[in-house]
Amino acid sequence: MKLLLRAGASPDSKNVIGNTAVHLGAGFKGTQLSMELADMCIRAAKTSFLYGKDVVLEGLKSADMNGKKGVVGGYDPDTDRRSVYVPEDRTDVSLVDLSRHQAAFGLLPVVRMVAALARAQAKKNHDSSKEKAGNVCASCHKPLGERGNEVLKVLRDLLLQPRVPSRPLEERRP
Repeated sequence: MKLLLRAGASPDSKNVIGNTAVHLGAGFKGTQLSMELADMCIRAAKTSFLYGKDVVLEGLKSADMNGKKGVVGGYDPDTDRRSVYVPEDRTDVSLVDLSRHQAAFGLLPVVRMVAALARAQAKKNHDSSKEKAGNVCASCHKPLGERGNEVLKVLRDLLLQPRVPSRPLEERRP
């Protein structure tokens, strides 16, 4: 599991049933190892939205690294940090310190900005999806989306159309 998280695997991905690694880790007889795996995934999921984002390094102790562009990489469960890969130097810099719930080396404003942008985008998407998709699935209660609403509209139109018999009622009787 540590190897997968370091490589950038998503800790909140689901299997076909909808269970995450946390569900499986906590539910598998509750052993010490399974609980540690679940805890690792919970800690990694706190910053999984940062994976693959472009950042500019600022406020580092190493002055030559300041101003360089990098890409946020995988999560290291041993140090509770996410790495940032700097393509220019082909190096990894361990920046995001999760054990203190803040970014190390002055990256906190960048992390806060990314989190604020992500929340704003999620709210915008949620509000627009409410306007577009006011209907929900009868079985799972998830929003239907645009395609589901189109199908529902066609079905509603078919059901609400006045029925016109193909032949007058008198002609149908034998």
